[in-house]
Amino acid sequence: MKFCIDAGHNYSGFDTGASGYGLKEQDITFYVAQKLKALLESPSMEVIMTRNALTENVGKGLKTSLRGRYELANSNNCDYFISLHCDAATSSDAKGSHVCIFANDSEAERLAVKVQDQLLTLGLYGRSEQISVRNDLAVLKETKMTSILIEMGFISNKDNANIMKYNQEGLAKAIYKGICEYLGITSDNLKNEEQDKAMEEKVTIKINGNDSGIEGVLIEGVTYSPLRKLCDALGLTLNWDGESYTADIITQGEIPECAPNSKLKSKYSIVGATHVVELAPCNIKNVEVQCLTTEVKYDNFVNSVYFMKLSSGAILPLGMAVENGKVLSNYATHDKPVSTIIIYNDNSVEMKRISNISEEKNVRFAVSGYGVYPTITASLEGFTGIYSDVIKQANRPIIGYRKNDNKIVIAVRADTTAERANVTAKNLGLDFAISLDGGGSTTLKVNGDYKFRGDGRKIYGGITWDL
Repeated sequence: MKFCIDAGHNYSGFDTGASGYGLKEQDITFYVAQKLKALLESPSMEVIMTRNALTENVGKGLKTSLRGRYELANSNNCDYFISLHCDAATSSDAKGSHVCIFANDSEAERLAVKVQDQLLTLGLYGRSEQISVRNDLAVLKETKMTSILIEMGFISNKDNANIMKYNQEGLAKAIYKGICEYLGITSDNLKNEEQDKAMEEKVTIKINGNDSGIEGVLIEGVTYSPLRKLCDALGLTLNWDGESYTADIITQGEIPECAPNSKLKSKYSIVGATHVVELAPCNIKNVEVQCLTTEVKYDNFVNSVYFMKLSSGAILPLGMAVENGKVLSNYATHDKPVSTIIIYNDNSVEMKRISNISEEKNVRFAVSGYGVYPTITASLEGFTGIYSDVIKQANRPIIGYRKNDNKIVIAVRADTTAERANVTAKNLGLDFAISLDGGGSTTLKVNGDYKFRGDGRKIYGGITWDL
């Protein structure tokens, strides 16, 4: 099986690509193409490249540049042609990946769907048209094999550009996974990586001779450990800047509330018919899960974000979710700003209606839903029409903040409308609160015991804490 990988555009002169946020399309396509080549190459897969060096130019003009690419694939009797590009627009709001094909109901379309579904897992959503028919593109029109042209997001959008800059490996792996799914084969190279990770030696980290509960890993003689957990255990403050990828450890000042020997981290109680968890802001964590509500592995857990099912069957989380400064989900539900609870690096807490969590600074934790207190904002956030059922009576988790004792409060109550959730938040003395995904998704575990088990459906996001 033979692939031709086309790193779109040329390094200089003619047929150069778009640019944005200090990036050049022709550079990004080349770097991702090289990583994709390394993943694809195997005894059963041969790969040829239209550009073998970053500074290489194809042809002597636009027409010969395009011709050089498809003629290379044709003359080498390739089975597949994969052309990599970055989209651009005058508006910085335009975002999302999509894949171009020559015609519908083709092998190219089936391949494109698999690749696009994998790209969406990186957060590259936003395009209403996921697969585009472009019979005007020479590299699709003139190639004699199954061919797709991948737009890996908008280089003119800050979030997409960050993925292009910092996660080129992820882009290549997503495309590779899509190809393997289409071909019905195992992603052997990724499997080998997972096996290598499994062989890494685990390290137990102790502090003053006592087990810290933090696990490190030994790789080639160097011990790596999760920095934030280590700082919390040592009573240090860690400020994370997600834009510059800078970790600032603060050694002076007050000991954080969740440091060793500090006051109680969390408390569980039942108030009337409401199950209530109160915890310090530094003790809450977002977790990525893909499990049934009846099979949650965490001892302390509540489900969180909404999710959607694509036409292909793939499922993605909706809304905003950040953990330890890493953006897990950045999707404005119904393309409208969503109520989001944000915990910053200094453990201050705020609720804001936002469309893009990446634009917020110094965020450690974030989760979105729709506002239920002080006002119910579901309709403002796009929960109208067929989506308005989210305010109706159902098992419902809410999460909010109480300033007077600096507590995050999770409250779960059965058969509760949004209006009743508003009253619950007020009775608990919260300053603000949002509703998380409810109904059959509602799951609450405390100290290993299920308080709400859900209906057995699969959930795609949750919140956990130490008790």
